[in-house]
Amino acid sequence: MEILKMIDKRSIAGTILGALRSARGINQSVIAEACGTSLSYISNWENCKTDIPNPVIGIYSTHLNIPEQEIWNLIRHWQIEYEKNPVFQGNIFTYPTFREQLFNKLKCEYYQEPLNPRTRRGLARKF
Repeated sequence: MEILKMIDKRSIAGTILGALRSARGINQSVIAEACGTSLSYISNWENCKTDIPNPVIGIYSTHLNIPEQEIWNLIRHWQIEYEKNPVFQGNIFTYPTFREQLFNKLKCEYYQEPLNPRTRRGLARKF
């Protein structure tokens, strides 16, 4: 029996997955359905409260249209950066936090217009 490998909840991976999902305009419910889990699992993964199974990266990759290797590279790169930057420096906490800064940076970098934007014209009655 193969043991399912997990990404540690202390890593920056959940923040990255949440930012990429948000940038692409995909709801957590879409990812939850694809993973066969509940919304609370997705929320816990993205908020770094629980470990993330490695196969989840492939599911995010498919639904976000971002190559899986690119997501893994982002996780590796930003994990190293995260370890270089402590949450606080001395006795003063930095604000916004590193995770918030990363989330906003990736959200801007990977933003994509929805494929089927809802407009008032599209919602008009047909008869």
